[in-house]
Amino acid sequence: MKVHLYTYELPFRAPITLAGRSYAGRRGLLLQLSSGPREGWGEAAPLPGFSRESEADARDQLLGLLPGLRSLDPRPALLEKRSTLPNELNVRSLLPSVRNAIEGAILWWLMADTERLAGRALKKEVEVNALLVVSDNLDGTLQDLRRDGYQAIKMKVGRRSVAEDLQRVRQVAAEIERGVKIRLDANRAWSWDQAVSFLEGLPDGLPLDYIEEPLRNPDELERLRQVTGAPIALDETLRELKEDDLAGYSWVDAWICKPMLDGGPSAFFAIERAAEKS
Repeated sequence: MKVHLYTYELPFRAPITLAGRSYAGRRGLLLQLSSGPREGWGEAAPLPGFSRESEADARDQLLGLLPGLRSLDPRPALLEKRSTLPNELNVRSLLPSVRNAIEGAILWWLMADTERLAGRALKKEVEVNALLVVSDNLDGTLQDLRRDGYQAIKMKVGRRSVAEDLQRVRQVAAEIERGVKIRLDANRAWSWDQAVSFLEGLPDGLPLDYIEEPLRNPDELERLRQVTGAPIALDETLRELKEDDLAGYSWVDAWICKPMLDGGPSAFFAIERAAEKS
């Protein structure tokens, strides 16, 4: 197996602010595995302020794994077991972004076998939602999103007062085209009373796909779902749960899986197994 590791840096068209931090671009590492006509690519791109490891941590670990990766012999049987890493790799020691890079490269390398097991061709494109952050100018941004044809818009809430957030959601709802869904992300910003006040204040007929992590106390999320009827998505809570706990969350409407933080496709397989049991 031939192995190459590359670094990249891509600037954003405009800086974005997440969790009080401004980002002007994205840096990361690309792992390439190749053997004969096959090749596979995976990415390790820890995000400062969100990932527990740094880019330097990921690079150092990947460099240390290069000798083992060169002798790697991925087998389609890995997919039959719904696993993604051979036993030769010490899975427990892998940083989340490193595991994502290695699993992604192996699955890409096994693309033909993946399609065979799935019984269909894999998608070449993936639909994404637009992201509205607090600093965005709505008038110009919404015009751009309409032009680009987004079918879902995700909005950050919880950084301002409940009243200000509701006003902003109403403005977006009034200007989006029919059929476009709205996704809201509070990043655990609210108390119980604030979350209920916000959800009860949403306009009738709002095309709400889900609200993500609305409560500081995740133990109250299921009750919030029962009381308000609002569709709930989990993000941070997902990374705090063990696989055996997932079966108790059948009431969740959407799981927000982040391979760079969660540790690659294996995290998705765990959720799939839990969904089948619930």
